[in-house]
Amino acid sequence: MSDDDLDRLFLAGAETAARRLAVRPGLYPFALAMTVDGRLVAPGIEPGEERPAVERVQELLVEALRAVRDDLRAVVLVSDVRLVSEADGAETPALLLELEPRDGDPVVVTVPYAPGPELQQPTRAAGRRSVWDPAG
Repeated sequence: MSDDDLDRLFLAGAETAARRLAVRPGLYPFALAMTVDGRLVAPGIEPGEERPAVERVQELLVEALRAVRDDLRAVVLVSDVRLVSEADGAETPALLLELEPRDGDPVVVTVPYAPGPELQQPTRAAGRRSVWDPAG
C-alpha cells in the first residue's frame, strides 16, 4: 500500500462527501474501499429502518468491509462530526475520514468545512484499526 493509494482514497472520500453536502446539509456515514487491483468500490448495507442511528450505520459499514477484507487493500470510513472549540464552545462542522490500510498504520483526517461546502485545512492523527482489527 503506497501513500499515493491512501491519498487517492482520501480524495475520493472527501470529494464524495463534498458532493453529498452540496445537495443537502448533514451526512450519513459512508465507506469506500480500494480493492487489491486498485478499483474504488462502496459497500452496500441494509440498515433495516428508514432513519437508523449513525452508530448503527457505522457498525454495518465495518461489518460489510470485514466480510470482504481479503479482497481489499485499504478503506475509508467517512462521517460528519462537530468540532467544539475549547475557547468558547463554538461548533464547527467537519468531515472525519478514518483511513485504514491492510498493511501500515491507520490515520484519521479531520477536515472542517463551511457551508457550500468549502473544505478547509485538514489535520491528521493516528487512527485505530476496525476492519483489520486483530480482535475482530
